[in-house]
Amino acid sequence: MKKIKHMKNLTTLAVAVIVTASCFGETTNSLDKTKAAAPQIKKPVVGEWTQEYEAAKELAKEKNLPMFLNFTGSDWCGWCMLMDRQVFSTQDWKKYAKENLVLVTIDFPQNKALVPAKYVDRNKALQTAHKVSGYPTYVVLAADGTKTLGRLGASREATPQTFIASVDALLKPGRIAALSEQIDMILHGRDVLDIDVFHEGELSVLQSEIQKMTVRLREQADALARDKTYLADSLADIAHQLRTPMTSLHMLCSFLAKPNLDTQQRTEFSHELESLLNRMDWLLSTLLKISKIDAGTAVFQKDATPVHILLRKAVQPLEIPLELRGIALHVRCESSISITGDLNWTAEALGNILKNCMEHTDHDGTIEIDCVQNAVYTEIAVKDSGAGIAPEDLPHIFERFYQGKQLKDGSFGVGLALSRMILSAQNATIKATNRPEGGACFTVRFYYQNI
Repeated sequence: MKKIKHMKNLTTLAVAVIVTASCFGETTNSLDKTKAAAPQIKKPVVGEWTQEYEAAKELAKEKNLPMFLNFTGSDWCGWCMLMDRQVFSTQDWKKYAKENLVLVTIDFPQNKALVPAKYVDRNKALQTAHKVSGYPTYVVLAADGTKTLGRLGASREATPQTFIASVDALLKPGRIAALSEQIDMILHGRDVLDIDVFHEGELSVLQSEIQKMTVRLREQADALARDKTYLADSLADIAHQLRTPMTSLHMLCSFLAKPNLDTQQRTEFSHELESLLNRMDWLLSTLLKISKIDAGTAVFQKDATPVHILLRKAVQPLEIPLELRGIALHVRCESSISITGDLNWTAEALGNILKNCMEHTDHDGTIEIDCVQNAVYTEIAVKDSGAGIAPEDLPHIFERFYQGKQLKDGSFGVGLALSRMILSAQNATIKATNRPEGGACFTVRFYYQNI
C-alpha cells in the first residue's frame, strides 16, 4: 500500500510540473505576442493618431492646425473604447480630422508595452499640466501647442456628427482670433496671406472672401505704385522733350528783339519760330490723346470702313511733305477690303506710321502700302526704302519716348507709341520688321471680332 501511495504522489507531482511548465510556456508566448503587438511609432500626419507629442506640436505649428489630445486608457477604459467605436473609428471623424486636427494619444494602459517607456513620464507630466483626473478626457490646444481652447468628455449618445460639432464649437473662437491676427499682419504690410485652417462652414466662406479681397487690394496697391512710377517717368520725359524747343524759342525771341536785324533774317527766324511752335503743338496734342486712351475716356467707334478711304484720310496731311521730299507713294488696295473700327482714330495711327517712314526715307525714295484680306484678319503693310531699323531698336520701337539710333531731328518718340495704343484698343496688332531688300516694314492686322 505504501508503494502504491508513493507512486500516486509521484504521478501527482509530475502532472503538477507539466501543468506548471505548460502555463509558464503559455505566459511566455503571451508576453512575446504582446511585445510583438506593441505599436510602431510613426511620423505624425494630420488626421492620424500619434504618440509623438513633440513632433505633433511642430506639425501643428507648420500647418497652423489645432492639436487634439486624447487622454485615454486604451486597454481597460470602457468609455474610451466606446468613443473609439462610436466616433474615432468612423469615416466622418477621419475625414474631419484629416482636414482640421493634429491627433495625439496620451495613453495610460494596463499593458505597459502599449506605450514606449520614454513616453511614460511625459504622459504623466501632460496629465498634471492639463489637470486630467479621469478618462477619457479630450483637450484641444491652439496651433502653438500652449493655449487651451477647451476640453471634452465621453458620452453614451455621442455620434461623429455631435462630437464634431462640439469640437468645432471650441475651435471657432481660436479660428476667429487667428483670422484677426493674420488680417492685422496684412494691414501692417505682410506680403503673403497664409490662412489655411478652414475647410467647411461659414468661417471657410469668410476666409475665402477675405483672401480674395486681400489679393485684390494687393493688386490694386501694386498697380497704383506702378502708375505712380510711370507718371513720374512720363513727366520727366515730357519735360525733357519740351526743354529743347523751349530753349530754341527763347533764343529766337531774343534774336527777333534785336533792332538791327535785317528783313531776311527776321523772316527766317519767324519761320523757325513757327516750326517750333507747330512741333510743340503736335507733341502736346499727341500726349493729350495718349492720356485719354490711358484714362479710358477715348471713345472708339465700330463702323465698317473701306480701307482705301481710311488710307486716303491718313495720307492727306502728308501729301505736300512727301512731294517736297520727292518720295513716291504706291498704294495697292482693292476697294472691297474693309475693316471695323474708328475712321478718325485709325487714320491717326496710320498717319503716324507713314510719317515715321517718310522721315526715315531718303529723297527720291519710295513708300509702299499693300492691303490683303482673309477669313481671320485684314492686313495693311507699310514699307519704306530707307535704312531700316537697328536690330537693338526693334524690341523698343513702340515704347513711349524711345529714341533709337536712327533718330531724326524733331522726333519725340511718341508717334508710334500712340499708333500702337490706338490699334490695340481696336483689336488690332502692329509689328515692325526689316525688309530683306532694305527698309522697314510695319504690318498692321485688324482681327475680326467674330470668326
